[in-house]
Amino acid sequence: MDEEAVAAQRVVLGEKMGNELDELTQELQMEMLRQVPDLAVDRTVVELLGVSIRSNLETIVQVLRNVVDVDFVITPIGAREYARRLAQHGVSLIALLRAYRLGQRMLMDWGFAKLVETVDAPLALESYHALAQVTYRYVDSISEQVVAEYQEERERWLAHRSTVVADTLERLLVGDAVDVDSAEKGLGHRLRQHHVGVLLWTADPAAVAADLAMLENVVARLNRAIDGRGTPMFWPKDRATGWAWLSVHADVEMPDPRQLEDSLAGIDPQVRVALGTPAAGPSGFRATHLEACRAQQVALVASDRGARVTSFGDPGVRVASLLVHDLEAARRLVRTTLGGLALDTESADRLRETTLVFLAEKGSHTTTSARLHLHKNTVKYRLKRAVEERGRPVDEDRLDLELALIACQWLGPAVLVSKEP
Repeated sequence: MDEEAVAAQRVVLGEKMGNELDELTQELQMEMLRQVPDLAVDRTVVELLGVSIRSNLETIVQVLRNVVDVDFVITPIGAREYARRLAQHGVSLIALLRAYRLGQRMLMDWGFAKLVETVDAPLALESYHALAQVTYRYVDSISEQVVAEYQEERERWLAHRSTVVADTLERLLVGDAVDVDSAEKGLGHRLRQHHVGVLLWTADPAAVAADLAMLENVVARLNRAIDGRGTPMFWPKDRATGWAWLSVHADVEMPDPRQLEDSLAGIDPQVRVALGTPAAGPSGFRATHLEACRAQQVALVASDRGARVTSFGDPGVRVASLLVHDLEAARRLVRTTLGGLALDTESADRLRETTLVFLAEKGSHTTTSARLHLHKNTVKYRLKRAVEERGRPVDEDRLDLELALIACQWLGPAVLVSKEP
């Protein structure tokens, strides 16, 4: 194949790309946001994504036209600034690199379509290979540079904020009087609004430290799931724990924790989340954080039996957060109240679940069966078995019974009786 013909087609592709910069930029931006949703941080960052894409395309145009050697390209200013902004918002490097790989693939598809329109198959194939070499070398080089830019900015960003933020947070969370304007400036976060406190950590006992960028990514996903207002505040408490506050509307309706778990698809399954309830103003900033801390204590005691997302908004969690402070008393309550129902077995767990729902539904077999998706006769059978295992009816010592069942549900093996070997 004539190398001059291939080189000429490369230049032609550069010219065509330059003429279609606006369309290509928009197409790549829309597809990246669709396939890498973590990039949709806020409007400003989305606009900066467009700037980054265009600046990279302009550089590739210069490479294809032989104006710039691909082995000596420097990351465009727009692309560097975009990497820094993602670092500041805690969007993972994985998302950034996925965007580059996606952009490379889409450029290859665009180039192939242009080639088959204008030249014969052998020349189109050779020219396509030449385009692949250029885009691969470009993305390989630029990726290394943006990774370095991201990591440097991430370290700078955290170090710059740490001292002032730590002091301001400490004063707020112990309940000291603070100047709200100064506190908001120090935190970079509005206090005169409604907040939801979030605690994040990894449940992996072998992990020395959590991936803080990943935890920030989790916060961003939770923020989208509850339709949060603006950018959340994230604070790396230590190497394994993150604190966050989501800004929410005054009339926000918090999703069920199971729905929030769905928003964490693809995240390390060892990551755990505890939530407070919405609260207003500087005092609410403190209150919702303390609630999240109490929900975390419940999740920590439950260990691997606990839910991935534990919310203080759940009445059972609120009760369990009181019981967790005296586990020995909670164990005695469970043993003396439940009898055989206190065993740590699957069958006992089913009976406990049915009994707790039955009590919550005010003794209605119909609504209990609907809520558990069971036949009414199955509910009646389970309740009969629960009474036999307990040794007394469900309406006897009802308050103690509900407390004991809640303790079992949320604290798990910490209060249950181990099955005899």
